[in-house]
Amino acid sequence: MSDLLRASVFPHTLLVGASGPIGRAVSRLSGVHDLPVVATSRSGSLTVDVAIPAQVEAILRSVRPEALVYLVRAQRGASDRQIGTAVEQMLRVASLAVQAGVSRFVLASSAAVYGDRHRAPRRESDPTEGVSAYATEKITAERQLERFALDRGLSAASARIFNVFGPGCRDSLLNALVEGPPPVLAVTPHFVRDYVHVDDVASALLLAAQRDDVIGAVNIGSGRGVDNSQLAAACPDRYVDGDASIRSFSVADPAYAKASLAWQPREDPFEYVSLRRPRV
Repeated sequence: MSDLLRASVFPHTLLVGASGPIGRAVSRLSGVHDLPVVATSRSGSLTVDVAIPAQVEAILRSVRPEALVYLVRAQRGASDRQIGTAVEQMLRVASLAVQAGVSRFVLASSAAVYGDRHRAPRRESDPTEGVSAYATEKITAERQLERFALDRGLSAASARIFNVFGPGCRDSLLNALVEGPPPVLAVTPHFVRDYVHVDDVASALLLAAQRDDVIGAVNIGSGRGVDNSQLAAACPDRYVDGDASIRSFSVADPAYAKASLAWQPREDPFEYVSLRRPRV
């Protein structure tokens, strides 16, 4: 992790929605580096439900953070109405945070905002063309947060996180390849993803929390495209054949994150697969 993460200069940070793998990784790294981060979730030891403003206000009064990292998202399969509610709750938390003296807000967004029909790594200035419900939520949240931040003088960034793998990432194809059950894999060089380890994502979020000069979208990805034929070669006995006609591409251009946050992803997806997959 970057030596920029020093407890002496790190802002007091509130982590909202910390029960998932990214939140747990942020909490773990903040503990290792003795950083002043307070983690909350709807079901953890420190409970905060963003749907209940009184709980948000209470934790803000208690912690008095300078920065807030927001990891909450709508549930899978959310309706348009539920997505709208999720964005409204995020903005309410941002408003309460500003009232409590928070000066920095980092939203966990997603590479889904770009869609997957391109053939080159995506830059932050590229159009947001994702059409899934998840992409719609993140696109709307980013735009609403940007307008709110400009209006209220809040320093805000949206971390566009690419395909996360590592401890606890049950939805990751890499995790499925090493942990099972064997996933359906479209064995084709035309299905390409940018895999970034959960600890690398966590370090990027921690760095973003302390850099109030980094505004707007920031890609959090390795910049390395890994296609499914490469994964099949690395795990020849660990998958079920899928539709090889699928074409899909989602890779980051991480130059802005590397320059502005002094961030560098460290974990290699093929090392993760080779070190952890069962031997036969």
